[in-house]
Amino acid sequence: MTTLLSAPLFFIKTLFTHLWLSISSVKFYEQVFNSYRGYGIKYILILSIISSFICTILFLNHMDKVREYLHKGTISTNVEIIDHVIQQLPEIDYDGLKLSTQEDTPVFAYNLKNQKILALDPNNKLMPADRTKLPIVLNSQKIIINLTDSDGITRNTFPIDYTQIFGNTPQILTQTVIKSSLAEIFDRAPSIFIYLIFPVTALLILINALLEKSFIILMIYLITRFITISTSLKTCIRMVLFASGIFVLLQFIIILTVPALSAILWGIQTWANILMILGILKASGRPNIFSK
Repeated sequence: MTTLLSAPLFFIKTLFTHLWLSISSVKFYEQVFNSYRGYGIKYILILSIISSFICTILFLNHMDKVREYLHKGTISTNVEIIDHVIQQLPEIDYDGLKLSTQEDTPVFAYNLKNQKILALDPNNKLMPADRTKLPIVLNSQKIIINLTDSDGITRNTFPIDYTQIFGNTPQILTQTVIKSSLAEIFDRAPSIFIYLIFPVTALLILINALLEKSFIILMIYLITRFITISTSLKTCIRMVLFASGIFVLLQFIIILTVPALSAILWGIQTWANILMILGILKASGRPNIFSK
């Protein structure tokens, strides 16, 4: 039993040692520069899988809370914002295809911080620039979901037909009807699609990390060439990816739990990059301040 446990325990210890050294040691980056081989993608893949596993647990727990709210009206901290938004919606006329309302439009719903999060705009009165700034827009024929990054820039837009949620039966969409329709969607969703979140999220985290770090990889490579440090693009990729371990592991977890800590995480990433640059200079014998 001890032998069986020793290998995974050693792996976990090594992984977390690497993570700690990546934000605390210049010598670690000197070793990565001189002694390590490969691109470092396997390292980032492992961290992406761990991050995805934790994110999936958090997501499924959140979905369970949402399901309890839709079926039983149980309000927890996970669903406060959903309940707050639904409570602001007026009665909406649905003819089996399109929405309309007797209210003056657009009608806005706000989150708990009094920020606009949804607009009911069946008459398309919103300016296009304003429409893309809102996470959810209900126009006459579709729900438009705008996914934004940490800088508030819209990266993806997903339209959903109302027939997919409310069917083709004309009805008045009250708050109760909306919750009931959403509950039916949750009940119809096959479990296999829910649990596909884990591998898909791992892949997205990996791709996001590689894309985010591509610019700094190129910059490090060009700088080393400019100051005539003998290195390769492969080494630069490895250095940057090892410096990104903590960031890759925690980025999406923090977004899901405590978004306010994102600035601190970026600060940690900046510090790791500084250590990485110092490690490259030390490994190449520059500047002379490392000789002492």
